[in-house]
Order: sequence, then structure tokens, then C-alpha cells
Amino acid sequence: MPSNRTFKYVYIPADNSEPIQECEESMKEGKEVESLLDRLKSHFRTTGPTKSTAQLNQQRHQLLQTLPQGATIDQRMLDIATSLNMVETVSLLSHTKDQNFIAINLYVDDEGMIKNLPINMRASEIAQCAGNPIEVRGDAFLARVLDDGDNFDRLDFTIDEITSNAEWVKHAQIQNANRRSAEASGHMAQRLQTVKEEGTRLKELTPAEVEKEKGNACFARQDWSAAIDHYSTAIRHDSMLLAARNNRAMAYLKLSNWEAARQDTDALLELQPGNVKALMRRAAALQGLGNVEEAKDDLLRVMELEPHNKEAKRQLDDL
Repeated sequence: MPSNRTFKYVYIPADNSEPIQECEESMKEGKEVESLLDRLKSHFRTTGPTKSTAQLNQQRHQLLQTLPQGATIDQRMLDIATSLNMVETVSLLSHTKDQNFIAINLYVDDEGMIKNLPINMRASEIAQCAGNPIEVRGDAFLARVLDDGDNFDRLDFTIDEITSNAEWVKHAQIQNANRRSAEASGHMAQRLQTVKEEGTRLKELTPAEVEKEKGNACFARQDWSAAIDHYSTAIRHDSMLLAARNNRAMAYLKLSNWEAARQDTDALLELQPGNVKALMRRAAALQGLGNVEEAKDDLLRVMELEPHNKEAKRQLDDL
């Protein structure tokens, strides 16, 4: 490999008004890892908001919670830990042997949640399309690497590869589906272990409640369509099982079916006007439909009911 060369990667701003950009970075031999990460650390440090005192205190509290019982940490070390500027790497396509050890990674600010960065809708959609449904916060970057355990190299990733028809996306969908299937199989023995207890409990539930529980299980493993089917069956059994309708609305939101989510929350809120979850979900559906003012009304109603609801306040600020 030449001692100096360049590679391409893609920048996805959190601000939808900014275009997605193809970038180029130089790389020195022996600095293949740092060549991009140092550039991204600088970006997150200089373009993102600084942490407020409240956010720093929250982060310190979370760090202290992770310490083993009885362990302590002095203030200096705590300050260092909370001042680190790190890049979180999210694997969309893993560097497995069948992929010739080539991976596609998404890079984000690892303090996105602490800093309350805005949701990056485009990056979130790309991750979901690749079979890794996550909520991306703040600016994001996509890059390709080769990593076989002995060798590490950065390869070009270009803007024209951001399409659902890209080969890497197809491979990522298969890989992530197989991973979820393997995880499900791994949990099967544990689930069988408790099947008698579950069976006894389910016998005490109504048919509608049984279907709702099945929907919840599908939702937990992110099988949104199957969850909707079970919630729909539960509602057919018992139209007054409002939890099933509320949960179905959330599943519809996961699939960006804004109108169906709005209809479910409309029906629920007619019966329970103060249902905060339904108000939050209808606000999301209305925002997806472009009805921003109506979404604001629902969020303001949430703030009346729960003045300290941080998520509602954040969404209001965004709107």
C-alpha cells in the first residue's frame, strides 16, 4: 500500500436542509484507523453543542452507576471520563469471511443521547434499510473498511452507494436477518424452559389479551408487521382493549405508516383524551403527515398533563 493516499466516505448531516456530501480524506501508512476517527472527533467537537451542566451531571451519575459495588472514583478521573470526545461505530455490514472481511460502518457522536442531539432521519432510514433499525442522533458518516484481524485498510465509499438497491445493502439485510434469527434460536431454549409457566399465565388471559401479548413479543424482536397482525386480532376480539390499539399505533410508526398510526390514536383519544402515550404517538404521526401545527397541539397537551416530560419538550423544541 502506498505510504500516502486518499479514500472517500459520505457525510450525512442531521439537518435535512443540508445535502448529503461525498468527502475525501488522506491516509498515512500506519494511521489507517486514526485517519478518519480523528477527523470525525474534530467534527463532533467543533460543530455539535457543548454539554450543559445538567447533562454533565447526568453523565457523571450514569458513570457512577456502572461502578462495581463499593468502588470509588476521584473527581479528576470523573472529569476526564466525561470530557472524552469519542466516536461510536455502528456496524451496518460486518466484516465476516463471506464478505471478504469488508464492512460498512456508520459513525456517530457517542454522546448523542447525552447532548440531546436531533434525530438524523436520513441516517436512521439508511440503517433501517440495511436491517439495523436504530435511531441515529446528530451528524453521521458512512465508510468502508477492510479488517481481517491482521490487516486494516480504508476503502472508498461513495455517495452513489446510498440506495436501497446497492449490493452492500442487500448483503447487510441478509446478514442482519440471519443474526436476528440466530439470536432468536439462542433464546429458544430459555423460552421453552418457561413455557409451562407462560402457558399457565396465558390460560388466565382473554383471547384478546393473549394476542396482545403475542404482539408485544413480536414488537420486542422488532418484527413490526407480525406485531400489527397480532394487535389487530386482539382488537377484533375486544375493541376496547386500548393497549393493543396504542401498541399497534407505535408499530405503524416504526413502519412510517403515518395515516394508520393517526387513525389508531384518534380512536383511542376519543375514549381516553388524556392518554399521554397516544398523544405522543399521534404527534409523531401528524408530523410524518406534515401537519406540524396539529402535532404541536398534541405535544402542548402532553406538557399540560406532564410538565416534566423531556421527550415532549424536546420534540416541541425541534418543531
